[in-house]
Amino acid sequence: MIFIILSFIYAIVVLSFCFGILFLKQGKNNNLNKFSIIIAARNEEKNLPQLLENLVDQNYPQDHYEIIVADDRSSDRTSLIVKEYIQKFPNLKLIRIKEETENLVGKKNALNNAIKKSEYEILAFTDADCLPTKNWLSEINKHFDDKTDFVTGYSPLISKEKKINLLKNLERSSHFAVVAGSLGLNWKITCSARNMAYRKSIYDKMNGFSGIGNLRSG
Repeated sequence: MIFIILSFIYAIVVLSFCFGILFLKQGKNNNLNKFSIIIAARNEEKNLPQLLENLVDQNYPQDHYEIIVADDRSSDRTSLIVKEYIQKFPNLKLIRIKEETENLVGKKNALNNAIKKSEYEILAFTDADCLPTKNWLSEINKHFDDKTDFVTGYSPLISKEKKINLLKNLERSSHFAVVAGSLGLNWKITCSARNMAYRKSIYDKMNGFSGIGNLRSG
């Protein structure tokens, strides 16, 4: 009997998410916002060149965004690579993190330092091992009108092993379905931190990572 009840509840939740997807709003903003793209990187010399190439080559006016890389105590050529790309893209900034604090550790500490140095109100986030498409920033911009505070999107995983890639993206697709469905119903449950954007004023209003800054993950 308990199994039947739980199965029924589970089915209701799944159907709710499916129903919620129908209510997702299409981006209609035509105004060009200015963005601060934030990346926390630690020992990412292998991944940074391709990421920076993709970000510099965005289908978006270069004078409307900056890129901030927070080098989180790397022991490789992470900082040197960023410095090389500054020659190509003057709006690229490097922040070197030398230590963390008791209340802000790891990636959160790096992100917080980068956010403090950001110039623009809208903050866009991705990871050093990600490959944003050329339209990544323009797609975010479509959804960021004056009434919008937060935007997130799908983030497929790429692996050299096709079978692993298929399994990972199957799991990722189910996760994204939950994200999309819950947002359509105005339920804030989860999202992908490697593909999201929000206003700096919201970050400040929430007092940054206060309360979770000492957690290594999440």
